[in-house]
Amino acid sequence: LIDAYFWLKTPGESDGCSQILPDGSECPRYDADCGSQDSLGTRAGEPPAPEAGQWFDFQVKMLAENAKMTGSVVPSVLKALSETPTSSNPFEGRK
Repeated sequence: LIDAYFWLKTPGESDGCSQILPDGSECPRYDADCGSQDSLGTRAGEPPAPEAGQWFDFQVKMLAENAKMTGSVVPSVLKALSETPTSSNPFEGRK
């Protein structure tokens, strides 16, 4: 029995940049073959995705909000994320 498949990586770590970076400049490593209409950072109201490996606050909050978990885990994660500056990784240094 399989409960779920899960892609394992640091939650909130950007997979790669949008064509335009959050600071308004063009991403030198943007890969047009990976860009699509449903990529994070391409829809109205979504912030542009930062370079791969950088903290992407919007992404981790979206992952937590969409998690299908029971109990009080998700509210406590969302509370912790809302209290963390958007430019820092609250998971940094944790194992």
